[in-house]
Amino acid sequence: MFDLRMKRICMLLLALCLAGSATAGAAPPAFEASPMVETGFDHTVALDHEGTVWTWGRNDEGQLGVGDVDREETWSPQRVKELEHIVSVSANGHHTLAVDENGDVWAWGENAYGQLGDGTRENRNAPVRVRNLTDVIAAAAGEEHSVAVTKDGSVWVWGRNTFGQLGDGTQEDRLTPVRLEKLSDIAAVAAGGQYTLALTRDGHVWAWRGAEEAPPPAANSRQSDWIVTIPPHEIPELDQVVGIVVHGDDAFAVRRNGTLWRWDAHSEKPRQLKEVNNVSALSVNFREAVILKKDRTVWVLDFYRDRLSQVKELTDVRSVAAGWDHVVAVKSNGTVWSWGENDYGQLGDGTTKDRESPAKIPNLLLSQPSGEMIIQKLKLSPTSLSLRVGESQQLEATAYYRNGRLDVTETARWTSSNPDVLQVTDGKVTALGEGTAEVSVEYRGKRAAIKAKVSALPIKQLLPSSKKLALAPGQKTWVTVKALYSDQSTKDVTAMARWSSSRRSVAAVETGEITAIAPGKTVIRISYKNRSVEIPVTVTEPEQQAD
Repeated sequence: MFDLRMKRICMLLLALCLAGSATAGAAPPAFEASPMVETGFDHTVALDHEGTVWTWGRNDEGQLGVGDVDREETWSPQRVKELEHIVSVSANGHHTLAVDENGDVWAWGENAYGQLGDGTRENRNAPVRVRNLTDVIAAAAGEEHSVAVTKDGSVWVWGRNTFGQLGDGTQEDRLTPVRLEKLSDIAAVAAGGQYTLALTRDGHVWAWRGAEEAPPPAANSRQSDWIVTIPPHEIPELDQVVGIVVHGDDAFAVRRNGTLWRWDAHSEKPRQLKEVNNVSALSVNFREAVILKKDRTVWVLDFYRDRLSQVKELTDVRSVAAGWDHVVAVKSNGTVWSWGENDYGQLGDGTTKDRESPAKIPNLLLSQPSGEMIIQKLKLSPTSLSLRVGESQQLEATAYYRNGRLDVTETARWTSSNPDVLQVTDGKVTALGEGTAEVSVEYRGKRAAIKAKVSALPIKQLLPSSKKLALAPGQKTWVTVKALYSDQSTKDVTAMARWSSSRRSVAAVETGEITAIAPGKTVIRISYKNRSVEIPVTVTEPEQQAD
């Protein structure tokens, strides 16, 4: 059954190659990732040059990985805080994968079939590490299964296997990765619905799939009697391939000469799309192929109209991704552009308005072109701060480059000059005590700071532990006092309050310690800030006992 659901893309392997070697004794180079975008059905994932992952769009299965499923969609990019030093990302269906610099794979989102590889079927709204899998160089998310390649060229699969789509010879879902023994020397993978591809290091393509056929009429027939699975096998018509893509059961390959080839999973007869040439990479959805050419222009091949047209608004593009019905592109200057349907905010522009042509996503910059990495200035907003104890406020830090700006609130380093007065985490400041403090932020060699003043909450009244006292000469007692604030909170202010006695000859007081001296009456007055309270004290002679 031809599956028109979604696509899967494995971006060209050549773009991932690293050159050069470290000089003996030199400090290791700073981590640098190759910026890219990926799309699920209705969510989008972006990777910036620092290895930080950003997500937006639909979130009902936790596919954004931001730890919040109460909010079923997010219209603007949010950082996946648990991850750092990520080298590649992949998204499909309602789940997402990320590979870090250590070769570990992280997954989040829908997990009904074990496609997250954590040994469970529980959805995850924050990244979890895929179990029993290390040294990964590439991973691809299928619609309901996942696949990865390790450094030794072996292939590992997990997730849905109802129709044998994992290629392991069974129809059992795999909740953790299993190795496909038949495959070796693999460099890249791509996964769709029930169809999966692997690209060898020498440019050959292998494929495998599960297929649902009509069941026989026998009521007692087993699933294995009517499921036809195709194990891993080479597609001999293709060689010198540098990129592979799968959408549903529709497959594409880019050859070294820039030609594009297409075939159906059931016929597996690749044919050249002669109207397209000089292809560098592509991504596919149910209606079109979004093609990135070697000159960094973007073209769209409409499958239904059989028409190829250029997206003239975009030039100098380095990465493209096609979701169910939306497209995202990254330019070489690090800006991200999107267009198409936007029901769940998957365009990332802060709205749910559809767009027929590309528009730049505000406040998102995945990289800077060579020579423009220097930040012109770093700005804090607001420029001043006044809080009361217990209040919080979110600050924003923006880095300004020559060709744009970037919200770095969540990636910058924040400090408070007086943590007892003001605490700051990821730009969120919380007032802890009265006083002043400087809040500063640092990002890539630039620094910005603002002054903050914290004042106490208004005091409604003072609450002494005793409202009146009756003592005998020489007797001592202790009284404490609390301040009741406007938010109904209280604080013991015994040591900070001012204590006095209207008649010290009757009773004296020192920080809550009251000493009766002689018979009579006096008033103990307690003052703190702009509030005061009085306690009447009576000192009487003890009664004389009769002889």
